Amino acid sequence: KYVATVIDILKDLGVKYMITPFNTAIELEDLSKLNIVIEKIIDSLSNLGIKRVAIDIQLDIRLDKELTLEYKIRSVEEKVK
Repeated sequence: KYVATVIDILKDLGVKYMITPFNTAIELEDLSKLNIVIEKIIDSLSNLGIKRVAIDIQLDIRLDKELTLEYKIRSVEEKVK
């Protein structure tokens, strides 16, 4: 239920995302949008009566080339062939 709420928020904000068994990865073109995403998630879950929200953030920032969720998956798949 709560994950679905977060996914709806990501869709509404136009954020590219990928659901995995252990987390939901997001892709942002501009790091400044991260705060907006987090605030909307916390506000929405708070409105549902949630008293605690835990958010783990891991950033992968490439300055030498474009990095996408699909690229990372494709790179791993090519190496395990």
